[in-house]
Formats: sequence, C-alpha cells, structure tokens
Amino acid sequence: MKLTLSHLLLTALDRVLHPEVIGALINAGVLPIMLRVLEDAVRKTEAIAKSARTSALTEEEELTAEGLQELVMGVLYGVATFLHCLLLHRTSTEKIHEFEEQFRLFASSNGCRLIEKTVFALLNCCPARKEASISKAKKVTIV
Repeated sequence: MKLTLSHLLLTALDRVLHPEVIGALINAGVLPIMLRVLEDAVRKTEAIAKSARTSALTEEEELTAEGLQELVMGVLYGVATFLHCLLLHRTSTEKIHEFEEQFRLFASSNGCRLIEKTVFALLNCCPARKEASISKAKKVTIV
C-alpha cells in the first residue's frame, strides 16, 4: 500500500511542482509527511536486514524487502525533487528562508542521519539483489 502511495506521490509532485503551488505544499506539510514515511520505511528495512543476517529470508520477506527498497528510493527521490524545486523557485531573501526551514527539517531528520541510514537500508535490505541495491545506494549519494 505504501509503495503505491509513494508512486502516487511522485506522480503528483511531478505535476504540481510549480512556483504558485509550492507555498501551498509547504503549508500543507508535505515534507514532514514524506520524511515520516521515509523514516518508517528505513526502520522496517533495518529490521529485515537484521533478520537476514541471522537467517535466510522467506519469499514473502524478500518481496517485502524489495517493496520497501522501492518505497525508500521513491520517497527519497520525492523529497530531493521537492527541495530542489523549492530552491529553484526561491529568488528573494525571504523566500530563501522558506527553503532553509524545509532543508533544516530534512537535515535534522532521524537524528541528522537520515541519508546515512537510507543508504545502509538500501544496501542491506535485499541480500539476493545486491547489484540493484548498490545501484540504488549510488543514486542516493548522487542525488
């Protein structure tokens, strides 16, 4: 369900990220919601990775891990896209302050370690798909 919601969110963000809409998205609290979903998904992938270290994952756990990996990647991409568009459309000093507030919220998430935990979650949650996991982790570091 969360994976479907992340796809819907990314589609919606692609369509609505225009200068006149960004202020409404900030007021609606889109970024904090996205960060909470990302933090939750990262915690779940950490739990699956811990389970994978002690025993082999079942087929159902593998599918869950793959879905969580896609969710983590999709939501993080959405957050990065939102912040990027916010920065591009903020030209005056007062509007840059809005970007700083949103970026500060992102940077302080999960004890200021959200990106680090996200990369490790992507690398460790799907032991059977190591190449895909490494590729996704590289994309996160580039974004």
